[in-house]
Amino acid sequence: MGMPHIDAFVKKLSRYCALNQADLSVLRELQGPVREFSRGTEIGDEYEERTDAYILLDGWVHNYKLTRDGGRQIINFPVAGDIIGLRSLILPVASYASITLTNVTVCLIPRERLVDVMTRFTHIAASILWTQAHEEAITVEHLVSVGRRTALERVAHLLVELVYRLRLSGLASGWTYDCPLGQHELADALGLSVVHINRVLRQLREREIVTFRQNRVVIHDIAALREVAGFDSSYLDPEGVLE
Repeated sequence: MGMPHIDAFVKKLSRYCALNQADLSVLRELQGPVREFSRGTEIGDEYEERTDAYILLDGWVHNYKLTRDGGRQIINFPVAGDIIGLRSLILPVASYASITLTNVTVCLIPRERLVDVMTRFTHIAASILWTQAHEEAITVEHLVSVGRRTALERVAHLLVELVYRLRLSGLASGWTYDCPLGQHELADALGLSVVHINRVLRQLREREIVTFRQNRVVIHDIAALREVAGFDSSYLDPEGVLE
């Protein structure tokens, strides 16, 4: 039996080490039930006990925390090929909530099954741990953005980071990609107001660097966007294969 839509996950793991047919058979062992969720569905609440993780097969999600006064801080944006909730292997109580930004398809990974595969196949375990190190590096960059980058740099950095992440999983070619993020999501991820987001996007458009309209990002000048963002792709693409 095949693994529907799992190509992005396999492609991402393959960035760390080559996977053969035997490895693909092992990855099939990870596959639990496939579930679909409509846009705007909570697929994990903060502080709930989680015993499983998910492979995001299709669609976009955002992970977030709420402050006690109701403010929302978006932590990151998992896309197809990412694992959601891998930390449940060690810490079963979630530290953030997750909600779908689009209709999504996920594959459940039972904790016991994942532990078994990672114990028996160390190179697959290393690949999975590499994806988590990859996510940690993304979180570090987001922290720097919110804490130290200007509004223009924050928006530019996120837009260029997303295209690199999508290319890494084979979900984008060239420098154009579909993106379901609205200005409210961008604002809550980057610590800016919606008015500020709108102003920065207009500035990037008028400079003919990038256009973000109707859920589609078109990067006209990737070199200029990288320069504006101060973007160093080595945390996503250390070998430079996506340049």
